[in-house]
Amino acid sequence: MINRTGQLILVAAGVTFEASNTFLFGYFMQNIQADFAITPLQTTLMGFLPLIFASLGGLGFGYFSDQSGRKKGFIFCLCGSVVSMLLVAASITPAMFIVGRLISGFTLAGTLTTGATLINESWQYRYLGRVSSVVQSGFSFSHVLISIALIVLPLTLTWRTAYYSLAAFQFIILVFSYHFVHESPRWLNEKTIVTSGKKEFLFTKNYRTKIILTSILAFIGFVSGNSSQVWLPSFYRSLNITPFLLPYITLIVFIIGTAGYLGYGFISDRFGRKPTFILFLGSAALFSASLSLFTPSPTPTVLFIVLATAAGAMLAFSIGFFSGYTSLMSEYFPTIIRGTAIGFCFNIGRVGNGIGPVIIGSLSERFGIGPAYLFNTLMLLIGIIIVLLLPKPKDTMSADDHLLAGEVKK
Repeated sequence: MINRTGQLILVAAGVTFEASNTFLFGYFMQNIQADFAITPLQTTLMGFLPLIFASLGGLGFGYFSDQSGRKKGFIFCLCGSVVSMLLVAASITPAMFIVGRLISGFTLAGTLTTGATLINESWQYRYLGRVSSVVQSGFSFSHVLISIALIVLPLTLTWRTAYYSLAAFQFIILVFSYHFVHESPRWLNEKTIVTSGKKEFLFTKNYRTKIILTSILAFIGFVSGNSSQVWLPSFYRSLNITPFLLPYITLIVFIIGTAGYLGYGFISDRFGRKPTFILFLGSAALFSASLSLFTPSPTPTVLFIVLATAAGAMLAFSIGFFSGYTSLMSEYFPTIIRGTAIGFCFNIGRVGNGIGPVIIGSLSERFGIGPAYLFNTLMLLIGIIIVLLLPKPKDTMSADDHLLAGEVKK
């Protein structure tokens, strides 16, 4: 066995490579379109609409983790992740590609649900925001890894090679996780309760408001946040910035974005989940709107490039509000239903994972990518209203902190 920090690194790595499985598509859309000889809209639909079904994966794996354990659920998700990457890499028809993306949708949601729940329950309550943000930062850090790969291997890295490489790295994480990650102490303590019932939790009055509002908040975050990240590389290409600079710009943007994911956890542990959520949502709305001010220029100036990079970087930083979902939901729901609750609330919102990029894509064809970002601004402002309606989170975890020292509650 390894210590908790080692487990945190392994789970975060698994989420990072699975997120790379999703986001890599945005970097190679034009290449994939050319290989399959299809239109841009068909390419977008083929890549992102299958992710709508991720909500089923999150709910299914969340329920499975409540019944059979967090670790077992996480391991199954990693297995599916490897299979999906190999299918996409080896696809010779659009249908085969779509099947790979469908599996990716299921495993992306499941990997985060089971991994985040396991980690959140394996650390003391006072670290909840921070450890949750480390796991969630895998989504932003995946962009950093892709940007570095495009800089180091600009000529040899085809989209098929990239997906085969991801499969190899994820397989290594699978092997290490199987041997070295151990089960959530909190789940083990509640195992007899977990396996004996709780069939009606979704319809219980105590949880109804929380379930509805957090699901809506997750949907808004996925529609706006995911499309913002996915379309940033295309946004910079639309500004006629020299291709040589693009990987460096996206690298800078997503390094700062990763800092936003991590920073959210520290800030929320200090000032609370709801105030931090509002701060980040408002900041994301502001910088999303700022991208509409940039229009393509035949010869972009250095100042223009710097300002565009700064605006995108601050938007990426602000999208760190994604780190708040699993910690907020962990506080709202007790151990016996936590996996299912996170799986449902967070991943029902993941329907927006496929919808958001398609909406931005269709708006960009008519108005340009920059102005299309105003749609995200509207969604983020609605998100602030939803956060204000949420009840104040309550500590449902610190009473079990003694379990992390090896004690068992009698």
